Amino acid sequence: MKAANDEDKWYSAKTSLYAINASYNFYGDYRISGEYHWLVSDENSEVKEGCIIGIDYDVEENLRVGIGYNFTKFSDDLRYDDYRAEGVFVNIVGKF
Repeated sequence: MKAANDEDKWYSAKTSLYAINASYNFYGDYRISGEYHWLVSDENSEVKEGCIIGIDYDVEENLRVGIGYNFTKFSDDLRYDDYRAEGVFVNIVGKF
């Protein structure tokens, strides 16, 4: 994996991310979803965990928009380890 500042050096990952996801469609165009994440450090066997929730709306057949909240305090981008990722996020998904 490359460092977060996009240096030319590559590093071995010493952290693993595991996740489980569930979603439910309702009123035809809405979807509520939740994920539970485990972040496991291979160096010291430390485990961090938390959940993410969100709601999406199908604007049209090929476009979905949504909003959610990350309760985990860590990012799924394993290059960042400052544990400040908690907060609101916006999803925009296009299909073609």
